[in-house]
Amino acid sequence: MDVLVKEGVVFKRINSIYMRLFKTLMEAGDVIGKEMVITSAFDGKHKPSSFHYKHRALDIRTVHLTEEELEKLMEFLKENLVKLGYDVIYEKEPPHIHIEYDPKFQ
Repeated sequence: MDVLVKEGVVFKRINSIYMRLFKTLMEAGDVIGKEMVITSAFDGKHKPSSFHYKHRALDIRTVHLTEEELEKLMEFLKENLVKLGYDVIYEKEPPHIHIEYDPKFQ
């Protein structure tokens, strides 16, 4: 399934970290039956040391998902990304999934 990008999201470079995420998000959309929506990449307000500013993190919209879909999505993302060095975190305020590449999580 396609991955959508919210208007205003900024990518200053596309790298292998993002490419792997795009592929996994497309597969995740197929698994839960809904398109994934990227809501932040290099843009947005994050801590100065955030991986967003190192082209190593994305935020994914969750408000359109049921609780069951969210659980299934989190499970799928963790099963497919953590072993590759990504951390997958559900943030409650505002609700979204933060995914970052950090080899220390391998």
